Amino acid sequence: MDKQSKWGEELLILRSTIEEFPLEETTKWGGPVFTYQQKNVISFAGFKDHFALWFLTDRTW
Repeated sequence: MDKQSKWGEELLILRSTIEEFPLEETTKWGGPVFTYQQKNVISFAGFKDHFALWFLTDRTW
């Protein structure tokens, strides 16, 4: 079983939740990254034994 099919439902739930916010979706580093005012904000991915959601920060804030 691959990562995408194992966590498919969970990743769809994360995506639909994130899409409720005024963010632009792009692809970086081989996965979805959501940006606000051209700054990376949030990303997620499925892995072998877990899936993860992470927030990206800009140290100039």
